[in-house]
This record gives sequence, structure tokens and C-alpha cells, in this order.
Amino acid sequence: SSAPKVVVTVTEDEDVNNGKLTVTYDPESLKYVGVTTPAEAGADLEDLFSSVNVDEKAGTVQFAYATLEAVAAGETLLEVEFEPIACEESEVTIATEERNKELELSEEETTEVEGTGHDWALESVEWEGSAAEGYVTATYTFVCQNNEEHVKVVVDEKLVESTEEDGDTTTITYTAEVVGPDGETYTEEKTVTITTEYVDGTVTLVKVDEDDEALEGASFGLYEDEACTKEITTLTAGTVEISTADDYLADYLPEAGESVTLYLKEVKAPDGFKADEDVYELVIEAAVETEEEEDTVTNTITYTITLDGDEELRVTNTAIKEEPGDTPETGDPSNLPMFMTMGSSAAAMLAVVMHVRRKKEDAEEE
Repeated sequence: SSAPKVVVTVTEDEDVNNGKLTVTYDPESLKYVGVTTPAEAGADLEDLFSSVNVDEKAGTVQFAYATLEAVAAGETLLEVEFEPIACEESEVTIATEERNKELELSEEETTEVEGTGHDWALESVEWEGSAAEGYVTATYTFVCQNNEEHVKVVVDEKLVESTEEDGDTTTITYTAEVVGPDGETYTEEKTVTITTEYVDGTVTLVKVDEDDEALEGASFGLYEDEACTKEITTLTAGTVEISTADDYLADYLPEAGESVTLYLKEVKAPDGFKADEDVYELVIEAAVETEEEEDTVTNTITYTITLDGDEELRVTNTAIKEEPGDTPETGDPSNLPMFMTMGSSAAAMLAVVMHVRRKKEDAEEE
């Protein structure tokens, strides 16, 4: 928007018949439009002689006049009209060089002239930070439409952050608000969408005999502690496959970039085999890869899971072997002849004892 034209009026504090003066202005701030002399304004000065010399490049208006009939004090000698072309105020100086009989004067008077004023418009908003790491400030740049060299920058260092969760998707909205150089409030928002994807890992434990043949019927306890006192779950199978997608591991999955260690121990061996007393470390690690495109972030978390550092662990169980001289187990049919022989011997010994005892009793009666 442009300001109204500005008129500088020249008067004297006393009656004058002649004089010479120069009006100086800044041609970068004011555009010369024209002058009005007393005669042109309709003053009744038939004998008035005047001359005007304008140098728009230098920014000067020289005015000389002479009249037999004096111009009264306070009456208009000259009006100079300007059009402001700069936003800020500028100055106009009136230097009087001659007045009546005073021919070597150096009097100056300066007056301020208003400019067009600024017409501010929001040029841009720059957000400092990133979608993945978060935004911390917003920088507003305002440009004056009257003069593009006039720029104002306002920074909001206290962004308001709001978050919404929807499953594996998080939406973060950053709100910036500043008061512009025109006194108006400017509000801007930036929305970031963060999606998390998961890639599960698995590990396998295989029970084998001494010939590396798979065994069935083993049971394993999964524990929080190495002492195996805080059980998480029991797994029963000859071949155990553990995945990070299993429900019982949901509360034990590590954060991105971290790891968790659990412990696995055999609690029941396959029939006919000795139990394995070893405790195995089950380590879950979570690696993250982040892809950022404009205001969309995709975090891919990949889990790896190992048993004693391997993705497949084969554990050998040793068969139970009977040593010579071992007491036969009750109920074993293969030992029936032995038990029958042992029974017959015991009966014979009992008969002899009874016979000796009877002869002793008969002798005592006689």
C-alpha cells in the first residue's frame, strides 16, 4: 500500500519582499511531484517574480522570489509536493540563503516526512530438526511488499507437540506460533507420521542321542534368571523352535538397539536318557533401520535370537546304561527264574529250621 502524497509548506516568520531558499530531500525515499508558488496558489501578487529549479537526481528544489508587495509573515511562500517511495520516514531540509536585505544567510530547518509504511507478508517458515529426531524451532521470515530488501525474522523456540498412537503408527503434530512485525499472530503446523515395522527372529534347539538322531519327549524351562528360579514358560518337544513372535516373549523383547538375555534349561529328559544339566543363554537383540522421506518415518526393527550364540543348537542326551551287580528292578519279567530259585532255597532253609526246633522240643519232654 502507498502512503498519501506529502506537501512541505514554506513560510517566513516576518514579512518578506525577496528571498532565496533550497529544499533538500532524499530521492531514494521521496519522489518529487511538483511545486506551487504563491501566484499559482491564487495570491494577489501581480508583481511577483519567482523561479524554481528542480534537480531530482540530487534531490534539491531551489526557489527564488521578489515582489514589491510583501508576503505577510506566516503566509505560504512555496509548497513542495512529494510521493513517499520508502517504508521508513525521511527528512526534508529547508535552507534559507537570502531574505530581504540579508543576502548571506545559512538558516536550516528540518522536518520529518512519513514513508509508505511496511506491508509485511509471510514469506516462509523453516523448521529446524528432522522428522526422525523431532523438530525444535520454527523460523518465520517476513518480507515487506513495498521494499523486498526489508526483511524481518521471528523464531518460535517453544513448539507445542501433540502425539496420537494408532497401533504401530504414531502421529506427531508440532505447532508454532509467533506475532509478526505487523502485530498479527501467525500459526503453522507440521505433522510427522512414524510407522514401526517388525521382523521376527527364530532359534531352534534340537535334542539328539549320541548318534545325532533326534529325540522326543524333552521338556525345557525358559527363565528370566541364570539360577533358573523365575520361570517364564515350559516348552515340551524334541525340537524346540523359539520365535520373537511367541506370546510368552512379548514382555521380554528389547527396545531398538538393545538386547535381553534369558535362560533355557532341560527340566525333563526323554525316557531312558540322562537329563542335561547345562543352562543355555538365549539372547534377543533388536536392530533398527530408519528411513525418512519428507515427514514420513519408517522404523524397521529386526530381531535376532540365538542360543549360546547359534541360531540352531543341537544338544546331546546320553542314554542310561545298567552296570553289572545292579539290583534288578521289581516287575521285570526277565528276572522270574531267579526269583523262583531264590524262593525255593528260602523254603528249604525254613523246613530245616523247623525240623531241628521240633526234635529239641521232643527231647525236653522226655
